[in-house]
Amino acid sequence: MPGVVLAVWSAITPSPFVGGRSATPPVSKGLHLFTSFGCQSYRSAQVMPLWDWQGPAPRQSGFTLVELMVALAVGLIILLGAGQLLLMSFQTFRQIELMSNKQAALTFATETLVRDIRRSDTIAFNSGKGELKVEFPNNGDTSACSARAQVERIYRLSSRMVSAKEGWSLDMGQRCLSGTGGMSFEPLVTSFMEGGFSAEEVIDGVWVIRFWLMANRDGSLMDEFEFRAVNRNQAVK
Repeated sequence: MPGVVLAVWSAITPSPFVGGRSATPPVSKGLHLFTSFGCQSYRSAQVMPLWDWQGPAPRQSGFTLVELMVALAVGLIILLGAGQLLLMSFQTFRQIELMSNKQAALTFATETLVRDIRRSDTIAFNSGKGELKVEFPNNGDTSACSARAQVERIYRLSSRMVSAKEGWSLDMGQRCLSGTGGMSFEPLVTSFMEGGFSAEEVIDGVWVIRFWLMANRDGSLMDEFEFRAVNRNQAVK
């Protein structure tokens, strides 16, 4: 049948001896090809078999190029998603930290500044220095002064920025008027803009306190807050 080739290995044996010699010299193993048109014998000591007679060819293993590209694409998508999630978490944390600082400043204003203005005998704001000075009798506010001694407090912004993300701080210093010691300032709350603290007496005994706080980390935006406090000594006059 045309096109059909049967390949077999065979050993060609020498012919019987004739006259003490072999009529046909020994030959090595050869490859016999049998076709429908005849038979030919190719004798060669280095003839290679048409296929491996030990068994089928081993199957190739590993990843194809398409599989590698798909795996890389999936890994890239996962990496981008994880990076975006991490960035959002970091931004949320920074925003919460900023809001916490603002809340601390507002809580301080309502609990400390307003209380000092209400009970003070003397209130003055120096717009040139940006300092609010209050004087009131010591009611256990400081151990450095004796009971009912006059205490002087000054509120002002820090002379320089605390950090880029915290802005300026509101500092407070106090001393006894009867003493001769100086006044040392300590930071209370942060997140103030530069020049973001002022006080004004709109009518007798009514003071307006204004805060300008950072609305974002780079300080390009700000929030303004306004509080009103009434001095009780002047209100009862």
